[in-house]
Amino acid sequence: MISESKVKAAIRKDPNYARQGVILFDNPVGATRTENGGFLRYGLFPGSSDLIGWREVEITPEMVGKRVAVFVAHECKRHGERPTESQANFIAQVRRAGGIAGWSDSPDFARAEILTNNIGVKPE
Repeated sequence: MISESKVKAAIRKDPNYARQGVILFDNPVGATRTENGGFLRYGLFPGSSDLIGWREVEITPEMVGKRVAVFVAHECKRHGERPTESQANFIAQVRRAGGIAGWSDSPDFARAEILTNNIGVKPE
């Protein structure tokens, strides 16, 4: 069984993403206790995806021919796990706004989700 960290590492090392204009960053979310007893929170917020970034997209000539970055969020899971309710909500919100978002428990499924996504097609 492949672990979540191995899924994430395989996705980050895959050269297919860079070739297709995808940039992904780790988004660890959590908190740690500081020396003075307080908490230092890091990451976007609980429920945000493990990998975030963008996919560069060329706008069609009808859209002035500019390039834009489409937000990408991907949740990595170990085999057999599913996103939590807050993670599923984050994925749904990104999709609703026209971004690319999903989750997977394998690098191959992640590649299909991120690189073949129908950009600009908002889910019903």
